[in-house]
Amino acid sequence: MKIAIVADDLTGACDCGGQLVRYGMRVSVRINPVMAEEPHYDAVVFNTVSRSLPANEASSIVKQISQYINEQPFDLIYKKIDSTLRGNIGAELNAMSDVIQPDFTIIAPGYPQNGRQIIERIHHLNGKLLHETEVSRDPKTSVLQSDVVELVASQTGRAVAHLSVSDIDQGKAHLADRLKACKIQNMTYIVADSVTEGDLERLANALAQLSYKFVWVGSAGLMNHLPKAYAVAENDKPLHMPLPVSYDPVLLVVGSVSKMGREQLRNLMNQNLAVQIIARSEKLLADEAGKQGELDRVIDEANRALADGRDTVIVASDNIADTQAAGQWLGMTPIQISDAISAALGSITVKLFDKLAIHKLFLTGGDTAYQVLEQLGITAVELMEELEPGVLLGKYEARGLYMVTKAGNFGSDRTMEHVIKKLHGGEWT
Repeated sequence: MKIAIVADDLTGACDCGGQLVRYGMRVSVRINPVMAEEPHYDAVVFNTVSRSLPANEASSIVKQISQYINEQPFDLIYKKIDSTLRGNIGAELNAMSDVIQPDFTIIAPGYPQNGRQIIERIHHLNGKLLHETEVSRDPKTSVLQSDVVELVASQTGRAVAHLSVSDIDQGKAHLADRLKACKIQNMTYIVADSVTEGDLERLANALAQLSYKFVWVGSAGLMNHLPKAYAVAENDKPLHMPLPVSYDPVLLVVGSVSKMGREQLRNLMNQNLAVQIIARSEKLLADEAGKQGELDRVIDEANRALADGRDTVIVASDNIADTQAAGQWLGMTPIQISDAISAALGSITVKLFDKLAIHKLFLTGGDTAYQVLEQLGITAVELMEELEPGVLLGKYEARGLYMVTKAGNFGSDRTMEHVIKKLHGGEWT
């Protein structure tokens, strides 16, 4: 089986592709939406870098990638969307569906084991209505409603059907009848609930047996169940493979301002497991001299710590009010502010790679991860394993580089501590 995945940001691309590694699949994540043949890989993940683009630009990129996918021998096509519904979901769904022309586009964004549940159309994030969580305050792509059907309908301008858990529980024959009725009504977009992982598993198993052509849409949660639904056997290798033991320092670049990501960082620093260097976000938005001064300071401090063999964290400060004020004074939008900070973190990382032989890298925050790898000239990463949901280990052979990416809101309290241990050759605990 050959699988194509189209994702709108890098950490999400890795997260989704990582679900396939445990099935023994070789997975390549394209850092940019470059259409290049990958004959040695079972799955190719295209990162469109489109989550915060204007909708028309996002649509154009996804349409081009979809046209390429349509010409290749892919057996399963998947549109990875954010598990909290951020981004240009409607524009990208329309672009892909218009090109691929499936019978149905099945939209199941839930990820119950990670606190993302869809209950009677309504998205709940860790037990709260989605629009009442920090996602509603996202500076780039805020989400202001929790009804998934309404969100998809309003963004696509198309009729959207709904499959409840009750529908899923009634099995293949009932779902076939529901889809037949939708076909008659020309309703090709279908949102599915998921309260438990079992709901996603039963949905995938039932629909995979039908003769329709699908575009599957969801977070990494749904992808976790699709290979098995299409009779791909799980790998019998150990769940976590050790890396070579090495005491070379780990560079951690933290761009995410999510609550969970900052808590993970605090836990790491409370144990004195790394040197922390804070890049003052408002300084990165200053005039050229002020910005360069801040870049030079961070690079110098990080260079000294890494040269001493210390695991080192570079993190953008989270003083959101001061940062936004500095950006607004320069006439910058929230998206431009965020992009400028991510680009600065990428620039810092490149300078450190120029000075030192760095072979272990941790990146959190999709925009930051993209900027770092893009500026390093890395075009594709091969995924090795999912360490925990949303936390992926990959490698770039040309540089002898092992890297871990993490979506900002994912992971446990001790994720960063565990990542450092893993990259030094220890066991994942």
